[in-house]
Amino acid sequence: MPLDVHEREVQRARCAARPADEQERELQRLRSMVAGIDLACSHLREENKTLRAALAQAKRQSHRPAALPRSVWRFLARVAHPDRHPDTHAAHEALVWLNDRRPT
Repeated sequence: MPLDVHEREVQRARCAARPADEQERELQRLRSMVAGIDLACSHLREENKTLRAALAQAKRQSHRPAALPRSVWRFLARVAHPDRHPDTHAAHEALVWLNDRRPT
């Protein structure tokens, strides 16, 4: 007989030989242990959620180019605005580039 099957049979025999109140105490102990593990898992899930959100925010901010000083941005936006250069793709692209670096 393989060892693991034999061990299972021994466990069953031991369990059957225990008094009912001892089995009930063991069951309560195991239920309490499972409840503690569930609580720990719940806390870890929340922490994981928080850390993932912080990581996503850090990734978004790291891809954002540095903002220009407000006065410089205003001047360049006025000079490059598409209304001053009608029908030019370059003016549009320049304003898109400036808006990516807009001061907050």
